[in-house]
Amino acid sequence: SYGRKFYTQRESIIATIPMGYSDGYPRALTNIGEVIVRGKRVRVAGRVCMGKFMIDVTEIPDLRVGDEVTIIGRDGEEEITATEIAEKLDTINYEIVSRISKSVPRVYIKEGKPTKIVSFLDG
Repeated sequence: SYGRKFYTQRESIIATIPMGYSDGYPRALTNIGEVIVRGKRVRVAGRVCMGKFMIDVTEIPDLRVGDEVTIIGRDGEEEITATEIAEKLDTINYEIVSRISKSVPRVYIKEGKPTKIVSFLDG
């Protein structure tokens, strides 16, 4: 990514997430942010760009294009909250959630299951 902010220490598998700071994922999470893939936390690898960021998925076996990535929420036993992200950035959780762009679909969950998906881009 820009600025060569991440260097691998071993042979690695890096995945690209099609979300960046224009979508509300803070650029300040460069190299310190985490997401959840298949119930496991993985670290942001490099600079958070305008429309994408990369994650190190070396420890996730058989990963496929289209696999779910949890930015804020729960996957298995792992959970990332807006409060956790805010603490990393020395801010408040409301700042984190209010930054999320309308380009990001909202998934409403009831009793652990998605009940509705709203995409403001679909009109």
